[in-house]
Amino acid sequence: MERVVEEVSNVSNPLDLELNNGEKWLVDTEMHVGILNIKNQLANFQSKDLVDYQLLGDRVGDQIKIIRASDTMKGQAHQEFHKLLQPFLELKDALVMATSVAEGKALVINIKAEIQTFYTYFQSK
Repeated sequence: MERVVEEVSNVSNPLDLELNNGEKWLVDTEMHVGILNIKNQLANFQSKDLVDYQLLGDRVGDQIKIIRASDTMKGQAHQEFHKLLQPFLELKDALVMATSVAEGKALVINIKAEIQTFYTYFQSK
């Protein structure tokens, strides 16, 4: 039986992220570059091979490791960023374990939606 993955579109704020008194939270340049690298990897990704989607999940995971290693945020900024990061981790794991190209495509769309959420709530220092 094939697993079905919902595509995310026009999600208001399911993570209950908060702005910093109406402003975006500042993240370290390295963290922003990690998100940008994920965005770039997904930008024109297309494949008809399931293994390519699984490998993409590994590459996204590598960027998440870099992001986590460069995290120097404190307080509420740190908490808000980790609210955002959790779905990335879950989607990356699902992409690595995808069982069909259709599932992989849906997961890529979901990761792209999370990237848009990042740019709504965070910016580089």
